[in-house]
Amino acid sequence: MDTWLEVDGSWQGRVALQDSGTSRCSHQQISAQRLFEAVTSKFAEFEGGAADPGSEFEIYATANVAPRLDRVTQPEARVAGTLVDTAGAHVQFHSNDELELEVRDDGRQVAFALTATGSGLDIDDAPLTVRGVIACSSVTES
Repeated sequence: MDTWLEVDGSWQGRVALQDSGTSRCSHQQISAQRLFEAVTSKFAEFEGGAADPGSEFEIYATANVAPRLDRVTQPEARVAGTLVDTAGAHVQFHSNDELELEVRDDGRQVAFALTATGSGLDIDDAPLTVRGVIACSSVTES
């Protein structure tokens, strides 16, 4: 299983995480919510690019997989993240509109694609297309 993020727009490229325990998946039994997280490293806005500009990101995805009785409303889903571009700027994005998200492999993997606006302190807002997969070897139940 591989975790990866691919972005087109002001930050282009594909980055894959090494299998080093940096992806986490959890299920909340009562709410049927699935939580997915992938972090290349801990980095803060003030670091000016962290250790490896252009290849660092953190991304969070949530999905409510409970069946809907009306079948009109899609399950609630959200993806949010931050990436560090090659110049060291931190680009933040999120979307719960224009979002495709699929929970796979008994909740140990989520695939997503979204269109969002990337924004940050030292950059102009720019459109981004973000695709990726967060894969976990195990799931924490809560």
